[in-house]
Amino acid sequence: MIKLNSSFKVLNQITTQDGYNEFAARTSFNDFQRHEESLLYGIILSAAQREKQNLLFQQLPNERQVHHLFVGRYIQKDGKATQNPLLERALLLFGCVMSASAISIALKISTDVAFSSASLTAKIGFILTLFVLVCIPFFHLHGRYLAPTYTYLKYFHKL
Repeated sequence: MIKLNSSFKVLNQITTQDGYNEFAARTSFNDFQRHEESLLYGIILSAAQREKQNLLFQQLPNERQVHHLFVGRYIQKDGKATQNPLLERALLLFGCVMSASAISIALKISTDVAFSSASLTAKIGFILTLFVLVCIPFFHLHGRYLAPTYTYLKYFHKL
């Protein structure tokens, strides 16, 4: 994050000058873009992936969906999409069943605790702790897997 912020400052400093050096600005922008990609996707995109990304920004209705495809690693180094929608459907179904099971178990435990004879503060504390322990992994599963998989399956024909 620090590298991204410093490269943005350098880029801003170069481009705000009158008659700035275009080569220095382009080099600084490339550095900024590499840091941004490594933060967003965990990798630095290849030229073919960047070209595919620009094409997808034009084709898909939402910028977030393009990012989902790269977070889910559905676009390979050569810019082509992975070709396994049947496996992805099965894994998406498994992920949804797992999420629904975890939420239903958490609700069952929290209702049991709510009707127990413990003090009100102990009940609230336990229920909030339980939901934090369930919700953080759920949001991670949703953001890193379920949302990218859904986007991949929905727009597979455009890839």
